[in-house]
Amino acid sequence: MLLFKSKTAVQVSIRIMNAFVAMRHFLQKNSALFQRLEFVEKRQVITEVHLIKSDKRIDELFDKMDRYKIEDKQGIFFQGQIFDAYAKFESFIQSAGHGIILIDNYVDLSVLERLSKKQKDVKVTIYTDPKAKLSEDDVQKFN
Repeated sequence: MLLFKSKTAVQVSIRIMNAFVAMRHFLQKNSALFQRLEFVEKRQVITEVHLIKSDKRIDELFDKMDRYKIEDKQGIFFQGQIFDAYAKFESFIQSAGHGIILIDNYVDLSVLERLSKKQKDVKVTIYTDPKAKLSEDDVQKFN
């Protein structure tokens, strides 16, 4: 074993030891932060796995719809797709043969105007929030 006893060697050894002590203090002071970071990383991995699975299921659904020529009888619309939602809503109204059941917390006069395009003998049932912008007079006029 080699021993360095020069003044420079002793100073370098002391600096190395001080660096290790400083690293140990840093790790001890920030252990909660490292644990939180590890938790966040695990959550991110779980979320990414979930998104990959969801994307795969959605792709499978669209593939089946294309393969079997399934007509969509429902619609899911996201923020900003108001025109698509209204177009689908009106196609549902016009194709209804017996009855329409609408569940929507935000029914207003514009919805009743769209529903007025239904076939003559189609019954309409609306479930909405009592705070919706729809009065008894509006319903009476529609009926």
